[in-house]
Amino acid sequence: MLSQDFLQRKIIIKNTTPYEVHYDSATTGKGVMLKPNGEKTIKVEEFINEVDAENSLFCGVGEGHHAYIATTDMEVLEAVGFENQQILTDDVLIKLFEGKANTLKERLSKNILTYTDKALLRDFIKSGGTNEYDKIVIANEFVGVKF
Repeated sequence: MLSQDFLQRKIIIKNTTPYEVHYDSATTGKGVMLKPNGEKTIKVEEFINEVDAENSLFCGVGEGHHAYIATTDMEVLEAVGFENQQILTDDVLIKLFEGKANTLKERLSKNILTYTDKALLRDFIKSGGTNEYDKIVIANEFVGVKF
């Protein structure tokens, strides 16, 4: 059983996407908007309610993986069973591109699962995240959009 103090504590949630996301709060019923890559403070109770309501923006593709809205508060993530949550960040993308080019497509197919992931990959490459031409060609074919 979670304490009232824990449930009323404020946490930061972050929009992990490069575009606005909107949801209707399961707690208040009011619309909430997060700007691209923006942050907002909410109560732990609201975060848990969104997960319990199976809001895909918070739950992603399961257990919080690739969620569009996430928190880094480990105590909260453990409370909802997301302690192994995987969010696509520049650090994750850098590690994906560290390996050999001949296995990049396999690594991308295991880690780039959503449209947003593809958009983040595209933006990562456009911003100079990698300058290895052979890997850029592989990523371009994987995403299906020229960079």
